[in-house]
Amino acid sequence: MAAVWVGYKICKEGQLRRKDHEKAQPSTGFVATASSPEACQYVHPPVSQTSPAQNITDSHQRVVKKKSLLEAYLLWLVLGLFGAHHFYLHRPYFGVMYLTTVGLFGCGWVIDLFRMPILVKDANKRIEERTPIQLRKRSIGDAYALWLPLGLWGLHHFYLRRPGIGLYYSLTIGGLGTGFIFDLFRMPFLVKRSNKELEEALRQPQIAWKYFSTCYLDDAYCLIFPLGFLGLHHFYLRRFKWGLLYLLTFGLFGIGWIIDFFRLPSLVKEANQENQPSQAHGYPATNSPLPSFSGQAVPNSNQSPEHAYPRMNQGHDAAPPPPYSEIDRGSSQGI
Repeated sequence: MAAVWVGYKICKEGQLRRKDHEKAQPSTGFVATASSPEACQYVHPPVSQTSPAQNITDSHQRVVKKKSLLEAYLLWLVLGLFGAHHFYLHRPYFGVMYLTTVGLFGCGWVIDLFRMPILVKDANKRIEERTPIQLRKRSIGDAYALWLPLGLWGLHHFYLRRPGIGLYYSLTIGGLGTGFIFDLFRMPFLVKRSNKELEEALRQPQIAWKYFSTCYLDDAYCLIFPLGFLGLHHFYLRRFKWGLLYLLTFGLFGIGWIIDFFRLPSLVKEANQENQPSQAHGYPATNSPLPSFSGQAVPNSNQSPEHAYPRMNQGHDAAPPPPYSEIDRGSSQGI
């Protein structure tokens, strides 16, 4: 009897607790009912209304912690010359560059003091969107940070996915300094163009080749001065014969080099027209009419589809096919 009384008290206390918290959170498990204290009733747990994808996203947000501005500044102050704050913000490429160049010779370390809030904000945005490194958009702040100390070697062009121009800067020390100065003013345009090309390539992968074969006027002028007498702008425009000719004759003794300053826009336009899809695959577009052969009808573009070809067996004069009995009789006679 004592055991029954203890069990009754335990179930009664559980019932009181359930009544107190039933509005806030429904209880689960075995609970007692008022009619039979000795018996316990099982209450099914509430069904979650969230989808599995939402649960995965919520768990990802709980596991991945957002970056703190205070921690980033702390790492920048102590080990910023070795890129510790970039490793913290999931920017491994910049971290390696800072580690090998002592914070881009100190220039990048100073610049990061002022742009640290933007870096932290971009890092948290990438964490939420889970964007791969290869598909990240280029930042104008990163481009200028690479241009200031190492722009003479074209590091900002490599960052902007322009390896050809970057290699040219590396071999000529920024186009003998002229291209380095020129990039100071056109850097916003270069960053915007790089991000636009990436968006278009992701939206329409079938025309991604177009952005690798398109020539730009600003790049052509950057190549024509001061080393245009070597035919670099002709090589860039895929005019390899003219480029070799300029290389052997020093820009046709300087005369052709000077003339190219004025006709360079037309040369760029001509080069882009030659790289159109119809001609890039070896099938030039043509509007010539189709050849006609004897005994064949060629559709006329000015006619409607129903009149393009002659209609066979039309009208009441067309002879019907012979009946099956005649065909069978003829075949029997032949045998």
